Amino acid sequence: MGLFGTRKKENKPYRVMHYEGIPNVTANYPCFLEIGEENLIISFNTGARVSLSTDRIVSFDVLGENEYFAKYKGANMTQKKKIPVSYLVINYISKENESKQIVLWAANHREIMFFNDIKFNYLKPQGNIEL
Repeated sequence: MGLFGTRKKENKPYRVMHYEGIPNVTANYPCFLEIGEENLIISFNTGARVSLSTDRIVSFDVLGENEYFAKYKGANMTQKKKIPVSYLVINYISKENESKQIVLWAANHREIMFFNDIKFNYLKPQGNIEL
């Protein structure tokens, strides 16, 4: 066996910050995000865990900080920060059949790239679409 093994890399959860959408969790609270075939899981250091079936997810929206506040909050932010921040908006249908969303944000490269992958690789149109 060589110095550099070919073993499969373990999928680490993505460290992000909760902004809004999960009851009883404050804004800017750290959490971990994992997306599997059947569930999206958000877990916290306290042991709390949120599970959302991927079947109920309607869309993902990935926006920079200025774009997020302009689109979802109606606030015009022109302040440019040194550290880029990306927001992930998860639109889903609740068990009560209501449209809801969870908003997460990240400021490091790995998570920002993951947000972009989510936007373009998950929930691709499948099958025939009739309008």
